[in-house]
Amino acid sequence: MLSKFYIDKAKSELREDETRKSQSLAQFREWISKHPFLSEARKDESYLLQFLRSRKYNMDEAFQLFERIYLSRKRYPKFFDIDQEVVEKAYDLYEAGYCYPLSGRTKDGQRVVLIQTKKLDTEKFTIFDGSRLLCFVIQALLEEEETQIAGIILVFDHSGANIKHLMLPMDFRDFMDLSLKCSMYRQKGFYILNIPTFGQILFDIFKSVLSEKLRNRIHTLKPDDLKNHIDPEMLPVEYGGVKNEEEMKEEFKKVRDEKKEIWDHLLHFEVDWSKVPKEKIWSNSEEETVGSFRKLEID
Repeated sequence: MLSKFYIDKAKSELREDETRKSQSLAQFREWISKHPFLSEARKDESYLLQFLRSRKYNMDEAFQLFERIYLSRKRYPKFFDIDQEVVEKAYDLYEAGYCYPLSGRTKDGQRVVLIQTKKLDTEKFTIFDGSRLLCFVIQALLEEEETQIAGIILVFDHSGANIKHLMLPMDFRDFMDLSLKCSMYRQKGFYILNIPTFGQILFDIFKSVLSEKLRNRIHTLKPDDLKNHIDPEMLPVEYGGVKNEEEMKEEFKKVRDEKKEIWDHLLHFEVDWSKVPKEKIWSNSEEETVGSFRKLEID
């Protein structure tokens, strides 16, 4: 049950009320049931609300995002080819401390995820392993209604980075495309620590293609300054906070294990690929996509 804080936040920021939510969910389920290749996709309320809330109940945009998420698995297999071995590798990288959510929430209700580049051993893991783990963590957090409404803040600490932590130009291009077009969560802030000189160019490119709204949410900080932006009660001791990293990792592991169906969903996307035209997978036309949604005759 949502508290009044989140109910009011959803109403003021997302235009959500019980009537709009109920009608939008019904419309969404009908659209999926009539979809030519996604009719068996996940339709539960928690999942569909992730799309509706991230797009502030703009139905066309929610439909676009839903279809794009599924098509991206074929378009960018290097990010989305997920099997049990990949999941186990993600668990190992999680245990290494590369990426995990901090305990608690900000005063505005956001979750905060910490990514530490130095914890990704390039002799054992690839940058794609890191991307998949971040995807797993965010997907688990999005099962929380409070997080769907309030959003997520990402903290990237690039200390200890080396050239092997960088993506190749083509991979970075695809990563940017995914980041800009397939985000299912409300991006409420990015805090970047210790950008290496060799990574500054890629960072500048990434920042240049963002909207002004998102650019204003990116902050490059010195590690000692992070506690001035994130409550020290949430931060690990290493960042001027009071929390123990191992305890926070254990805390989220319980959530992760309780949400095992998330991993099953990522392993088995419900798509009839035989019905998906190749040109649909590679289309960059948003107008074409919106048009196809409208042709489905949603009442």
